Order: sequence, then C-alpha cells, then structure tokens
Amino acid sequence: MTEPTGKFDALAAAWDNDPIKAARAQAIAAAIRREVPFRPGMRALEYGCGTGLLGFALAPFPGTLTLADASDGMLEVLRRKIAATSAPNMSVLKLDLTPDPLPAARYDLVCLLMVLHHIPDTDAILRRF
Repeated sequence: MTEPTGKFDALAAAWDNDPIKAARAQAIAAAIRREVPFRPGMRALEYGCGTGLLGFALAPFPGTLTLADASDGMLEVLRRKIAATSAPNMSVLKLDLTPDPLPAARYDLVCLLMVLHHIPDTDAILRRF
C-alpha cells in the first residue's frame, strides 16, 4: 500500500465506532458467504484487514483466517480483539504487498474490503493474489 500507514495508525482506536464501516463489512461478508462454498480446512486471507471488521464476520466459516495489514495501529487493535474473543482460527500478519514478498502460505480465498483504492497498480496486486 502506498498511503502512509501513520494515517491509519492514528485512526485505528476509533475505527470500529463508525456504524457505516461495520454495516459495510457485514454486507460484504454476507455476499462472500453466498458466493463462496466454505469448507472445513479452507485457508483464507483478508488483505488490508484494518481492525478485522470483515474478518470477524467471516471467521466462523473458513478453517483458518489470516488477517494482513500494513498499519501497526490497526494490527494492534486487531490483536486485542482476537485476544478478547479467543478466536482460535485467526492470525495476524503485517504485510504490504506493494514492496513485500508474497507470504509462504497459500490461500484458498483472498478477500479485501476498501483497500484497492489505496494501491496505485491494482492490476499488479491482483496478479500477486
């Protein structure tokens, strides 16, 4: 991601307080659940996860869910949320695929919510996915 992560670090603590963001995540999760045949053992990645609003809405369905973001502030809020819920199938990964190499893990599903507009070369990032 090319936008400075400091902007998102500063917004992280209050991110989940916006009901529009929460409703959007729930609506996108419902659409994904309608279209994706989730199965036990499925590995999913949410890229640009922020505080995990989409990830938490999807968490019961894949076997494992990796939540990746470049913002330390967002990931700290996310780690606290995971710890508070003891979500056993969720893990956190600091990742910015613009400069970073692909993770070694492979995924059956990659999902995103409101992150592509932060990436200038969407064709390149989609090829990487």
